[in-house]
Amino acid sequence: MEIKVLKQPADSPAWDEFLAAQPTGHHLQCCAWGRLKAAFGWRVIRIVAQEGAEILGGAQILTRRLPVWGRIGYISKGPVVAPGRADVMEALFDHIEQAAQAERILVLSVQPPEDAPLYMRPLTERQFRPSSFYVVPPATVLVDLRPDEDDILLQMKSKTRYNIRLATRKGVVVREGGEADLETFYRLTEVTGERSDVYVYYDLDYYREAWRQFAPHGMIKLFTAYYQDEPLACLIAIAFGQWSVYKWGASSDQHREVMPNNLLQWEAIRWSKARGCRYYDLGGITPVVAEAIERGENLHAFDHPSAGVARFKLGFGELFAFPGSYDNNYGFRPRWLIRQAVALAWKFPLARGLARGARSAG
Repeated sequence: MEIKVLKQPADSPAWDEFLAAQPTGHHLQCCAWGRLKAAFGWRVIRIVAQEGAEILGGAQILTRRLPVWGRIGYISKGPVVAPGRADVMEALFDHIEQAAQAERILVLSVQPPEDAPLYMRPLTERQFRPSSFYVVPPATVLVDLRPDEDDILLQMKSKTRYNIRLATRKGVVVREGGEADLETFYRLTEVTGERSDVYVYYDLDYYREAWRQFAPHGMIKLFTAYYQDEPLACLIAIAFGQWSVYKWGASSDQHREVMPNNLLQWEAIRWSKARGCRYYDLGGITPVVAEAIERGENLHAFDHPSAGVARFKLGFGELFAFPGSYDNNYGFRPRWLIRQAVALAWKFPLARGLARGARSAG
């Protein structure tokens, strides 16, 4: 087995093909995502395990320098290895840690794609600990796309089904858009940002770059809901392998009574199913809200700005928990002090925005 550490990785169709064929393969580990993040200040390191020409596993590390804190790095939805190859996972982690030390990464956060022993054991053995630093919220809502469309609808809450049909009856029309329509999407992100202090969004150039990276491969789709020819809401989904993800969304303050967002999600679900994906991921539930759901609290009475979004998403499917992030540090000691400092910094929107490369409305 050969391990390659690629510090300026070129496009690799073989890597993307391997990822897409794995049950845990995700767009956050693919070449297009690496190119997108590299265009906005992130450095990409790809570590690949091979036997001859056959890829057995790998991980894409994204790293960048933050003011004061030094360099951070993360692996989201990875490493990914062929089923049952614990030997490959161990070898990958050896090289991941060597790369972290060589790059002087102060904190490395790993968010594995599932909680099977294959993924979790190396983290425990190497002194990774649960982290306050996450890029993707571990709790989300999943829609199983394997049943036919009628059965997918039946698995939703009755109010959600009603609102999908209401939007159609009221004359809401969902249209697929192209790169030129990203300006409409961005205008709606600004409106959403003014309405919500917890909404996180990017500059228009970021969405344009995402489109240019994913659109040639047919992996990205922009849906816009119109009512009386007025754009009310937009949704961008990214599909890769078995997973389609509601990536970004925005909406107007107007005509919310015609339920455009319900119909938007339904059309994104239909597109994802037609594309051959197995799951549609509604993009994450804020951890504190997810914990309230698990405790059985009534979200209508739960005082949190993200509770309404969670209620909306839960209309389409069930709460599902991926593993959280686990971190380790390779610079200063003691480890506990670094972890406490990162946990404190993560409480502030500015720090979260810098780490994600985005900005919060607040």
